[in-house]
Amino acid sequence: MSATMPQSAFDSRRLSIFRAVAEAGSISAGARRVFLSQPATSAQIQQLEQKVGRALFERSARGVRLTAAGAELLDYARRVEALLQEAAAAVMPEKAPVGPLILAASTTIATYIMPQLIADFLKSVGHFSVRLKVGNSTQVIEWVEQGTVPLGLVEGPSDQGRSRLEPYLDDEIVAVVAARPQKFCLPKNAAALDETPIIWRESSSGTRKVVERALRENTGRRPAPLDLEFGSTGAIKEAVLLGLGVGFLPRRAIQAELAERQIVALEIDGLCFQRNYSWVIPGRDLSGLAQRFHRFAMRGRV
Repeated sequence: MSATMPQSAFDSRRLSIFRAVAEAGSISAGARRVFLSQPATSAQIQQLEQKVGRALFERSARGVRLTAAGAELLDYARRVEALLQEAAAAVMPEKAPVGPLILAASTTIATYIMPQLIADFLKSVGHFSVRLKVGNSTQVIEWVEQGTVPLGLVEGPSDQGRSRLEPYLDDEIVAVVAARPQKFCLPKNAAALDETPIIWRESSSGTRKVVERALRENTGRRPAPLDLEFGSTGAIKEAVLLGLGVGFLPRRAIQAELAERQIVALEIDGLCFQRNYSWVIPGRDLSGLAQRFHRFAMRGRV
C-alpha cells in the first residue's frame, strides 16, 4: 500500500464497517452488524476502495470475498479495534463500560455457563453491549485464531494451532438414560455398550471427542449404524427422555433433570469421563474488555 495514502482513508468508523462486511461475507449482513442501511454501507466500502486505489472485495451474487489487499487490510483493521479497546480501558475509569464485549463459546457452555457468568460480570462493572457467538469447539477456536472474537470458551481436547488453551472449570460427562423402563438392556460395563444404542453429538463437538476417545481406548466401541447423532446437548437430553438410547452429557447441563429424577446416571465400570472447560486465547495477549472479563471469570470460578 502506498506510503502517500491519505490517513483519512482509515478512520476507525470506516474500518469498522469494512471489518463487519468482511467477517459477515456480504454487504447486507455487514450492514446489519453496524446498524446501517445497505446503500450506506456499500457507499462506505466504495469510498474506502477509492481512497486505497485497489479493490478490497470480489463481488458476486452469493456475497463478497476479500481480495489479497482486502485480506491484508482486515488483519490491520482487527488490530486497530483491539488497540482502541485497550486504549479506552487504560485511560477510562475502571467502572466505565466500553462495549461491545465479544465472546464465543461452544454450545453446552453457551447454554449452561456463559449466561450466568455474563450476568455476574455486568452486575460488577455496569451494563453494556455483549455479543456471544455460539458454535462447536472447532468453530470457536477458528474464530479466535481468525480474530473474529478475542476470547472463547470450549469443552474437550483440541489440536488448536495459533491459539492456546487455559483450563477454567472441571466437568464430568455422565452416561444417562430416561428414568422410565427402556426398550434396551442397560449396560453394566463398558463392553455391554456394543449392544446399546448411543446418542452422539456431532463429530466436531468437544463432548463427542472426549467420549469417543474414552470408549475407543477402553472397549474399541465406535459409532455404529443404529446409533443416533444430534447437534446439541438439549437435543440429546430430549432424545434420552424419549428412551432412544444412552446419552453422554455434561453433569453441569443435567443437574435439574437428575434432581427431578427424569433421567438417571449410569455407573459403567471401567469408564470415567473427566474434562476441562478451557479458555481459547489468541497468540497475542488479551486486552480491553476481553481481558477484564477473563480476569473476572478466573477470580470467581468454582
